[in-house]
Amino acid sequence: MKRAEIVKILKEIDDMKEITKVKIKMEGVEISVEKTKNKITPVITKSTGPKPNHLDVDHSKATAFQVKYARDLMGSVFNGDERMSLDFLAHTLEVPMEEVPDMSTWDETLTADMASSIITPLKSMGGKREGGFQ
Repeated sequence: MKRAEIVKILKEIDDMKEITKVKIKMEGVEISVEKTKNKITPVITKSTGPKPNHLDVDHSKATAFQVKYARDLMGSVFNGDERMSLDFLAHTLEVPMEEVPDMSTWDETLTADMASSIITPLKSMGGKREGGFQ
């Protein structure tokens, strides 16, 4: 369950006038909420779902610069070797190879956190960018 979904649910519960106690179970997460007079007190009691990974941490979209920089570094480090770059991305993003987002879709799909996860190790692998960036 993503943070944005939880926040949306909590706001909806806060807007309810007559309901003061709610228990939600979904996707391996159980949330109990009890409203007091002026605030919500959420309590996550257990999580049985898969281990969260960094893909769910930051949902803000990567900037155009981050996307271009990540693409440029991929090209510089892997010199067009698609298999090596795919393997690197799968390990870096901690997803199966078939779930690695295609570079042509990065403008729409890459988050700032994913871009950072890609750029940081590529810089240390010797990726260079024109204009003095290393």
